[in-house]
Amino acid sequence: MRTDLNTLLTALYVWIDDRLAGRVRVGRRPRLTDSELLTLAVAQVLLGWHSEARWLRLVPAALPGAFPYLPGQSGYNKRLRAALPLLNRIIRDLAADTDLWTDPVWLIDSTPVECARSRPAALRSQLAGIAGYGWCRSHSRWFWGLRLHLVCTPAGLPITWALAPPSLDERQVLMAMLDHDQPLLAQRPGLLLLADKGYISAELDDYLHARGADLLPPVAASPHASPRSGPARADPPAHRVGLRHPQRPTRPGTARRPHDHRRGHPSRPALAGADRCHLAQPRHRPADHPIVDRLRPLTDFGLTHLGDTDASSVPCGRSGG
Repeated sequence: MRTDLNTLLTALYVWIDDRLAGRVRVGRRPRLTDSELLTLAVAQVLLGWHSEARWLRLVPAALPGAFPYLPGQSGYNKRLRAALPLLNRIIRDLAADTDLWTDPVWLIDSTPVECARSRPAALRSQLAGIAGYGWCRSHSRWFWGLRLHLVCTPAGLPITWALAPPSLDERQVLMAMLDHDQPLLAQRPGLLLLADKGYISAELDDYLHARGADLLPPVAASPHASPRSGPARADPPAHRVGLRHPQRPTRPGTARRPHDHRRGHPSRPALAGADRCHLAQPRHRPADHPIVDRLRPLTDFGLTHLGDTDASSVPCGRSGG
């Protein structure tokens, strides 16, 4: 089956126009209707154009005859910003018209949205007072910005989302999101929510049970299992038994020679064995070897020869400083 973009946009325009049939617009009727504006915005996203000016120049060639009138970039941006509540409503109705909307399983998680890195940029930002500092466990570092909380289906259809300061608890943000849109849980009895261990709490469990939903936390590890223990190591293949590894002992159970790290006893290089013949083994050189006379210090300490002066006569600071 071959998907035609013109056919898709025509069906989308008809669907949007039917949804906006009873809407009364105040003022003069624009040359570009609201249905055409929303269809144009959806087409821009489908074709992956981020620049509005380039997209408006491409429309006559990519979709000839689809839109009788196209505004300029400033007029298109102004109309699109003013139609944001209408666009949110259309997106919700379009998502609810799919089979994925009634999925009985939801996935819940949050991710940091970094807005600035330097302190001057954070102070000059328009998000000052809204954004804040938070800890990102995935990257093990602090960030300044917001945290995106997303609820979606296993197929990837977004249900609802929110941007909140990173200092707020994830469980409190989730309950606020569900309270803001109460029909989401009321229309789905027996809903199952999958989340990580950051959402485990008795308060959230009671909140969801009172609304007919359940939270499935991740399976906890066995208390007897070591956190560093990995999967069981399989037995070695038969054709590799008896082969010597360059960094392992010849026979199983043979202890390796311990390294001598006693104080005052310099470590000696390993002797060249059969498996190390290709490595260059330098001779042992004591640590107190004399420094050659031709070397000079980078900082002028008033010395002429490093090897002729005792270490106790070296001053602690720079000369003349």
